[in-house]
Amino acid sequence: MVKKMIYNELIIHNKILSYLQSTIKNDTIPNAFLFYGNKGVGKTAYAIEFSASLLCLNPKENWSCGECNSCMKIKKNQHENINYIMPVKNKKSSKNELSLSKEEIDSIQNNITEKLKNPYHDISNKKIQSIPINAIREIRKKISLGSLTNNYNINIITDAEKLCFPRQEAANALLKILEEPHEKNLFILCTSNFSKIIDTISSRCIKLHFSNLDSRSMESYLIEKYNINQKKADVISNISNGDMIFANEISDKFENLMQDLENSINIILEKNINEWIKFIAKFRNDNYSFILILDLIELFFSDLIILNKTQNYDNIKLKNFIEKINFCSKKYEDVDWSK
Repeated sequence: MVKKMIYNELIIHNKILSYLQSTIKNDTIPNAFLFYGNKGVGKTAYAIEFSASLLCLNPKENWSCGECNSCMKIKKNQHENINYIMPVKNKKSSKNELSLSKEEIDSIQNNITEKLKNPYHDISNKKIQSIPINAIREIRKKISLGSLTNNYNINIITDAEKLCFPRQEAANALLKILEEPHEKNLFILCTSNFSKIIDTISSRCIKLHFSNLDSRSMESYLIEKYNINQKKADVISNISNGDMIFANEISDKFENLMQDLENSINIILEKNINEWIKFIAKFRNDNYSFILILDLIELFFSDLIILNKTQNYDNIKLKNFIEKINFCSKKYEDVDWSK
């Protein structure tokens, strides 16, 4: 992990970091980047760190110092040269401008502020399906007005696939800007759905792929951040599949989730439909936690299948359930768990 930058902790992608630093050192910064990879690997955090490096007043080894006035403004979400574009519910406006309520603006700002505190805070909004064209028109307007300084103006676009899907109006508006690049204007598009980025946008960006985080790095992060033991960190990193956003969410309610998982497995094995109805009733107002439980149930039975087929414990992800997995494997040895 790197310290004394914008974030207190950030799991390092060595190749990505080296490449971004080299573009600053060699003055080969492109007009647009496309950061892509699975959820929870740090794409937007790296976009913020790279932006800070370009604007930093006292850069160290082509990276931000995290302490100068510019870096502090970024940390407080007050830097005039960084613009965040994300999916929002935009009302129709005859002036082709963004039309958001105060509550919506406050919600967006609070979300960004949380992201600036935690590199693995989930900034996406699954309920909002598109980035409005007016958001891109606002950028074009700012570019046409120019900058009062010689600094970079940086536009970080989160959930960038929502420029293109389900409609392409915003993507087409952005394409016109990318076709006529302005000096010292940088776009960083971040997406977990690379396949939905249209080719005309993708071809005008330098594409950087962020691989899944490795288990060892995730364990170290979890132990340091949550002060948890090695065994718990190992389980969380195993079931998160390289997604630190997911790992953070699990860490916050790990004990409750594991207890609910054990209860649900017992109910299923006993085929007690009445108890199952009671069990799921507690999630009536918490769909997300129930989906988590279903995912964990699936993982439990996947581990059981793996053990039955390989007799190898190394590949089991729910290592805290090894005794129960082993018990089920022996007690129900004739069961085809894949069915």
